[in-house]
Amino acid sequence: MKRKKIKTKRSVKARTNKILFLLFCVITLSLTVGYSALNEELNISGEATFRVKEDIRITNVSLSETTNLGLENYTNKYGKDSITLGVGLPNIDSSITYKVEIINSGSVSMWIDSITQEINNNANMEYTLEGLGIKELINPGEIKEFNLTIKYKEGITLPDNINLDTMLRFNFIKPVSTLAKGTNGNANATFLIMVQ
Repeated sequence: MKRKKIKTKRSVKARTNKILFLLFCVITLSLTVGYSALNEELNISGEATFRVKEDIRITNVSLSETTNLGLENYTNKYGKDSITLGVGLPNIDSSITYKVEIINSGSVSMWIDSITQEINNNANMEYTLEGLGIKELINPGEIKEFNLTIKYKEGITLPDNINLDTMLRFNFIKPVSTLAKGTNGNANATFLIMVQ
């Protein structure tokens, strides 16, 4: 009987030693991996975009229509507040129309205060807007679509240069409001005026 007790004690002790050894190995391996991860240099690449509450931007420009052989010389490009176009108008009544989409994802109503033509290599052509006016409010969460058409100015004969490279920059601003006092008959009142 004594021999059986010794074998049982040895096997329990051997089993306990094996479990402790395995536990030691797992802990050591975990600490090694953790320490290596902490000492490894972490590189993050990519782009981050931070939006302000007055965030309004051009979100799409697409070729909508051409008339009388008007053509797009290269694919248009657009950014937050600019559009770059290259067109060819081979006939005096040629035109090319783009559909432009603007979204106001901010929390403040905005409008287009002005549009400047920063690049223009052909003074015989002009652009017109249809569907959105200068100083027309674009409310928060609203998407506005409008047409931008490139054509020859009135009274022009077909020039030698039938190509146009242009860049239009949209100046988006928050409208300024002021309070003004006025009278209506015998009553005095305060009015909200949008300054343009």
